[in-house]
Amino acid sequence: MDSATLLLSHIARDIHQEPAYNCSLPGQGFHRSLFLTPLSALLPPETERCILQALFFLPPSVFADPYELKQQADDHRLGKFMIFGVTDLEGPVSAVDPRGTVVLLNLDPSKEGGGSELPLHMRYPEPVEHNLLDMYGQVGFELPCPIVYWACESVDNNEETSPFDDLTPPFVSPYKSGTSFYFLPVQAPEGKQPGNPVIEVHVPAGDLSHLPAVEWGTTHVILLAFLYVAYSAWSVPPRPHSTAREKVE
Repeated sequence: MDSATLLLSHIARDIHQEPAYNCSLPGQGFHRSLFLTPLSALLPPETERCILQALFFLPPSVFADPYELKQQADDHRLGKFMIFGVTDLEGPVSAVDPRGTVVLLNLDPSKEGGGSELPLHMRYPEPVEHNLLDMYGQVGFELPCPIVYWACESVDNNEETSPFDDLTPPFVSPYKSGTSFYFLPVQAPEGKQPGNPVIEVHVPAGDLSHLPAVEWGTTHVILLAFLYVAYSAWSVPPRPHSTAREKVE
């Protein structure tokens, strides 16, 4: 069971039934933004001790650029954040940790009701068989919607069990003992899968049936380039050698 599903199973009884946020990932291609849009204002009993946060579980097919997030945070376009897990900005899906990464983001309820826009980047997927591609030459994967909640410090230091304590790496709970949580339900576009909302993401992928043609073409291009260089070197006439007498004259 992945961490997002495990966490939702722990908080299912505590979460409010009416959606408080909508998550969406508009656009196409490898560089997009996940929008978290508030639908209603659900406040904990004492907001002065609480922080509104969103926890993003990113599969290995997706990553957030920590340098980009830091720049946006410095420009006050994004709240404080933490990234758990190794972030490889260049590696394809096959070369990164299969556990993915986790982003913990502070939301500002005074700005757009606590909404946010998190820039994300898709990794290049592994080539697949032709029958696994859709009509646009793409493959799909599921991106969980973030989990949104108020994290509130306890005034009596009680030993309340945290639903985050059982989550597996790369996430490590940053919360002190006794922190209480008020979870706000998030729905995916068109209200799909309210219990475990996900976004269907599609990105271009290589077609393994094209591999023989690509290898053939690459080999012949390299061969033609070599022959062209060899011919050019052979066709250049040799420079005449000057004799010692001509040099004296």
